[in-house]
Amino acid sequence: VKVQPSKIVAVIEFSGWASDKKLAKQFNLLKSKLRAESLEFDDSYSFLGYNPPYKLINRKNEVIIPLINYKN
Repeated sequence: VKVQPSKIVAVIEFSGWASDKKLAKQFNLLKSKLRAESLEFDDSYSFLGYNPPYKLINRKNEVIIPLINYKN
């Protein structure tokens, strides 16, 4: 377990099984959406998978990218 300081992130959700190829695709898709909104972001991502391995359908996954200097 590692405690991290609070941060604001952008998130994209996708279903199915996560693979390196799918993660890269979602990462690039989210980056293009952030660029379109002129938002600054860290060029790294984290993967969040919410389901146990025995759940075969309706799987929920997320790719998150930390935002830089985000102002509400």
